[in-house]
Amino acid sequence: MPQEFLSGESLFRDITTYVQMGEHRTGTPGEECATAWIAEELKKAGLRVSFQDLTLRQFFVHTCSLAADDRMVPCFPWWYPRGTGPRPLRAELASFGAEGMELRAKIALVKQQGRWMSARLRDTVDSMVSDMASAGALAVVFVSESPSGELVAVNTSDTAQPWPIPVVLAGPRDEQTLAVAASNHIEVSLLVDGIDETKATARNVFGRWGNDHGDVIVVSTPKSGWFTCGGERGPGIAIVLALARWIGQRRPRTNFWLDFNTGHELFNLGTRKFLAEAAPPPDRVRLWLHLGANIATYRFEDTTAGIKRFADPAKYPVVASHAEILPLVKQSFSRMPEIKPEVRPGVGEFGPVAEAGYRGFGIYGGPYRYFHNPGDALQGTSPELLEPVMQAVINAIEAIEELPRK
Repeated sequence: MPQEFLSGESLFRDITTYVQMGEHRTGTPGEECATAWIAEELKKAGLRVSFQDLTLRQFFVHTCSLAADDRMVPCFPWWYPRGTGPRPLRAELASFGAEGMELRAKIALVKQQGRWMSARLRDTVDSMVSDMASAGALAVVFVSESPSGELVAVNTSDTAQPWPIPVVLAGPRDEQTLAVAASNHIEVSLLVDGIDETKATARNVFGRWGNDHGDVIVVSTPKSGWFTCGGERGPGIAIVLALARWIGQRRPRTNFWLDFNTGHELFNLGTRKFLAEAAPPPDRVRLWLHLGANIATYRFEDTTAGIKRFADPAKYPVVASHAEILPLVKQSFSRMPEIKPEVRPGVGEFGPVAEAGYRGFGIYGGPYRYFHNPGDALQGTSPELLEPVMQAVINAIEAIEELPRK
């Protein structure tokens, strides 16, 4: 690649910048910092920058802590949070479902099943929490399943209401500590303190090239997430920023619309608002390319020598919306033969895009050890993994530019 900004090293530098801004939950200072940075980089590349404002209810966490038997257990609220206030709840921990266990005036402990991690099954969890609250529980601690051992945050609808009592997530590495505390009737301390803002604000940011007439190529990626999101969000953001620089240098006749969405963890709120209020209609979009979660991330294994990571492009799904564009997609990724593009329903944020009638394809990274984990920093990817995916995206854009105009 002759352009330095398309190199793996340059992409990784952008991911580092993004991670160093902190956590990127929708509307938080870290996400707004990323929004301003992305806008500045788009301007530098020569694209026209605009924003789409969103208003939402958001909880801004000041402190979330759980202490059991003098040991601090990492925890995080399950959205939408019910705070404890500035003073912690202190009560015995009790295992939910244990025979003869009384929950009144206690904090319930629940071993979370894998299927509960699906935000789409929130009704099941709502019913459980309501039952525990009715039984007199003061709060609930769910132990989430996670390959890393860390807690896993759960995506939630932006219309979800606060739980009737505080609900937090803990990781499986702390399950034994919590189980012992429950069996020994040990008092624990839970604090969920923050600001419940009913009219918080966040922004989608767009970079556009060309004019407002004729067809356009849309490229989208989310920019928000639960934590620092180095592997989850970082590669998509870095690749689209590099694409902006490539477009600005080439100065093509093709129209482009680059879309960085907020609200991902709130059931793709930003994408839904973009489609409803700002996106060009399907008959103007030549093709829509979406860069989803965990692109160019490693597969990890636990070994006797410690955690090992290795490249496994075969785990990257590439999903096309229509059979007629599959040859283009396959050709774009021909230098990565492990990847087998296929036609199937859209994944993640590409789902509502395909449902709205747009033709296109999405790139993802498949299973990722640190997905939705607080520890998702820079360990998930590398320049070596990023560069071939960047080249495949360039190949795809060049092929899309050759498609017949509408």
